[in-house]
Amino acid sequence: MSPLLQQRAAAELPHLARVRELAARAGRRTPAVIPMLAADPIGQAALSRLSALDLPTPMPA
Repeated sequence: MSPLLQQRAAAELPHLARVRELAARAGRRTPAVIPMLAADPIGQAALSRLSALDLPTPMPA
């Protein structure tokens, strides 16, 4: 992995930890993390496509 991507991944860790913390407070074991897309998914069809995306496997907690 390139140094830039390693730096970006490291910078995301505190944000992901915060998402996990808030999800735990809400009683959810696994939070949903939606990737940044070029356009916001608006409407049922666009939201349904999110579950059909071939996304990378999440990093273990």
